[in-house]
Amino acid sequence: MPLQFPPIVLFYALGAGGALYVAWLCWRARPARGAFWCALLMLSGALWAFTAGLAAMVSDELLAHWVNRLQYVGVMGVVYAWGAFTLVYSYYERWACAARSFIWRLSPSFFYTLMFTSQWHGAFHEVAAVRQANGYTFVDFETRTLFWFWAFYAYSILVGGSALLALSILRFPRLYRGQARLLVAGITLPLVLNVLFLVFGTQISGPYDPTSLSYPLTGLFFWLAITRYRFLDIVPVAHDLVFRAVQSGVLVLDSGGKVIDMNPAAEVILNKPLRGAQGKTMLQAFPHYADLIARFRDYQMLRDEIFVDGRFYELQLMPMTNRAGEPSGRIVMLYDITSQKHALQELDAYARSVAHDLKTPLGVVQSYSQLLELGRTSLDAQTVADYLTLIRRNAQKMTTIIDSLLLLASVRNQNEVELRSLDMGQVFSDALLRLGQAQEKSKTHLVSPASWPTAQGYAPWVEEIWVNYLSNALKYGGTPPIIEVGAAPLPENKVRYWVKDNGSGLSEVDQKKLFTEFGRLQQHLHLEGHGLGLSIVQRIVHRLGGEVGVEGAQGVGSTFYFTLPTAPNGASSAEHDQPYQVLG
Repeated sequence: MPLQFPPIVLFYALGAGGALYVAWLCWRARPARGAFWCALLMLSGALWAFTAGLAAMVSDELLAHWVNRLQYVGVMGVVYAWGAFTLVYSYYERWACAARSFIWRLSPSFFYTLMFTSQWHGAFHEVAAVRQANGYTFVDFETRTLFWFWAFYAYSILVGGSALLALSILRFPRLYRGQARLLVAGITLPLVLNVLFLVFGTQISGPYDPTSLSYPLTGLFFWLAITRYRFLDIVPVAHDLVFRAVQSGVLVLDSGGKVIDMNPAAEVILNKPLRGAQGKTMLQAFPHYADLIARFRDYQMLRDEIFVDGRFYELQLMPMTNRAGEPSGRIVMLYDITSQKHALQELDAYARSVAHDLKTPLGVVQSYSQLLELGRTSLDAQTVADYLTLIRRNAQKMTTIIDSLLLLASVRNQNEVELRSLDMGQVFSDALLRLGQAQEKSKTHLVSPASWPTAQGYAPWVEEIWVNYLSNALKYGGTPPIIEVGAAPLPENKVRYWVKDNGSGLSEVDQKKLFTEFGRLQQHLHLEGHGLGLSIVQRIVHRLGGEVGVEGAQGVGSTFYFTLPTAPNGASSAEHDQPYQVLG
């Protein structure tokens, strides 16, 4: 039977052409978020409009079945693509993964199979009549039970996606809100017409499906979103990626001081997810920061330092304006400057150490050198020897300070060290050898284990830990010093090592002052030292994945400990014949 050409075909062709053009624009913007699904959506809409026009041109019942099958490829493609597009565009694409969307992905294929075979089982739809209208012949289909299951599924996807976009308008920046409004309007128009056609049938548009007739306007809405609001433009996409990926915290407030957006870094810093803060004032969203909020509430532009949950941040407030230049909100930025603050503190402590600890022995060297120079002909041999001994000792003191500074810097700056299973007995013995003459007159009693749990670490650094702990126990212990050294496995694959002395002990206040660089306790200032030892220990142990600490109380001595990860084999070091040693 020859094809017929009712005038309505031109409108269907216009809708198909407009949808194809928008699909082409979307396809060109494929690097942008949602561009692929938008292109598939408009391509499916173009197929729907084209086949609707083709259905108006055929009057043969068998041919109408095949055109209808082709038309449902477009119909179901629109539903599927719209669901995927709204999820991706609204940053909920995780819900589109295979595990969570199995039914969503399978359902179009299932319903299409039912529709394709409906010519034989009639459970989806069937030809109701072939009738004449305005001089043209049309094939009418009547819906059956299975069709309404499909309709419920399709409308759930379409309405749900539109609702998701509508909710996204509340949290999108101004540029994205215009896009989302046009997208919702573009999909709502054919959706409403389709509902009216299903409910009222031919009373609305005669024998023609009005859904596809709306595609010129739908295409216009999408075209405006692309051209005016830069929908799918790479620039706003890039801005959004930066907003999400930047390590500094960023909050966007409206003119009323309510949170409209915040990036993941701000969620971590403030310990509050976006959904718990969005639409609330700063005080409502973050009541535990009431003092800070009250302090900066009335400022439009500001830069200051704040301390939040143990970390330092640089706070910046910047105003936002609309197109008319009127205030429309504020941007709050939080830069983590904790490492910079610590670096400045270390630099200040370093300067004090160089100025004080090095200045004293250097002054001694200079003074006695001058005395030797002035009295080179008058000084007796014993006096010269005494002066040289003082010069040597102070030079050795300066060398020790410089070596400690270099070690501290190397631990800070060395990016990689090779961690190996440690023979802790050997490492401990090497540390004892380094103590050398310092223990000759002390008659120190040292108790050490016969075998050691094996940890992993870097032997030269662990040796420094033992040297520092043992030298402190000798220096600040009792008379004579009694030192107990031990080790024990801990849960979570850790080993704890400790050094216990018989000194006067430390108060809780003094314990908190330890392990700080260049810091010394007031009661120990008369003893030689430079305050670097325990800070070196702490930095080494942290680099090796462990912890440091001190236990004890005044009058009962102190126990300094450190932990290291357990070696993979979990074995013990070689046993030593003498668990009890006496040095001195």
